[in-house]
Amino acid sequence: MRSQCTADNCTRLAQGREWCLMHYKRWRNHGDANYQRPTAVDRFAAFVLQTDTCWLWTGGLRWGYGAFKGGGQTLAHRFSYELLVGTIPVGLQLDHLCRTPACVNPVHLEPVTGRTNVLRGVSIVARNAVKTLCPAGHPYNPENTYVTKDRKRMCRACCKVRHARAR
Repeated sequence: MRSQCTADNCTRLAQGREWCLMHYKRWRNHGDANYQRPTAVDRFAAFVLQTDTCWLWTGGLRWGYGAFKGGGQTLAHRFSYELLVGTIPVGLQLDHLCRTPACVNPVHLEPVTGRTNVLRGVSIVARNAVKTLCPAGHPYNPENTYVTKDRKRMCRACCKVRHARAR
């Protein structure tokens, strides 16, 4: 007749080395029959390197951002913000104020709209948004600018010249 598992607070029947199958596998895989998987917070902390300013993610990256699965999240900066600050408002994204995608310091993260996040970046859209003059040197101001259906800015002075040439 088989005896009871000798691991702490276990009521299963022993199979090998006087442990149940679960505790035997824990001992075989981890060297400890009472091994407990680290919590998501412990696993997260193991991949964070705190520097003077940024907290850099040393784990895997996805598109330059820290990749982490904990509590349903897949990006490390989102997990960090929700762990240390609170939930991210619906419809907002986290903007890295330090411009370092691998940073998980919640002080460097700000919830903003997608448009604000793009315009703060260095993309072509962001570079064009800060231009104050058209290629011919006319100012982009409300009197001289109109926006097309696909949200492109057009200089009215340049359009007048172009239409005059076409006639």
